[in-house]
Amino acid sequence: MNPKFSPRLKAVRIDVEPKECFIRYPRHDYWEPIPGTGCARWVAHEKQIQSGRSDEKCLFGYTFRVHVLADTCSEVPLENVRSGDIWISDEEDHAGLVIRVMPNLYPDEIPEITICHDSSRQNGVAINDFKTYFHGRGWFCR
Repeated sequence: MNPKFSPRLKAVRIDVEPKECFIRYPRHDYWEPIPGTGCARWVAHEKQIQSGRSDEKCLFGYTFRVHVLADTCSEVPLENVRSGDIWISDEEDHAGLVIRVMPNLYPDEIPEITICHDSSRQNGVAINDFKTYFHGRGWFCR
């Protein structure tokens, strides 16, 4: 890591992972943390997604906007969700990765879906249940 970045890394939010590239270069010799949360960028790192304009990417080239992340994939019906799919909130203000899917015994019930996400509310990368923590809301894509 370049030593000139280290003071800027201290300003990166505690919940953001990985921290070393959640900075941008907005003008001559000035580096600053990317504003906002790191959920989309965390997913982009995990899935190697480098879409979007240069001002929508971290220092390593991964997108940090949920709407850009959403534009990179196609929606998947709930019954076809599998591990590795991307979860996007209805408001497109949060994103995560599906890490486990357990089908329910009854066809009318939501499958048990576990989502890993970079959570500002939980101060870092967290694992939560789609049905209870996210109230069964949002959509999935791959």
